[in-house]
Amino acid sequence: MTSLSKIVLATCLVLLTPACSDDGDGDDDNESSEQASCTFPSDDGPTCVDYRGSAAFVDNLRNSCAQSADGILAEGELCPTTGVSGICSDEGSDRSRLFYYDVTDGLEALESACTSNGGTWTPG
Repeated sequence: MTSLSKIVLATCLVLLTPACSDDGDGDDDNESSEQASCTFPSDDGPTCVDYRGSAAFVDNLRNSCAQSADGILAEGELCPTTGVSGICSDEGSDRSRLFYYDVTDGLEALESACTSNGGTWTPG
């Protein structure tokens, strides 16, 4: 996966999907939260996205992962933290995080794309 593809993945999966799943009631649904993760292997370094929140929110990840030819879904599990180069997060009652692993080139562009779209960047 090229750096540009990773930027697009970060923008779409982490920052845009939560807006599509907001139920609009303002309630914090964490007591009934679900979680799942999807790993995307790549020669440029794998990525993993995880969601924790309402069932409808997590269903977005399940559907995205199932539609990807190389996505590997892990029900009830969050992304591994070993070997992380950086994490783009969107925190709220429904939380999404995109983990980048073993990135050697283009990490600054990934960070910039994350923060310019309202995400929070955490270096690995």
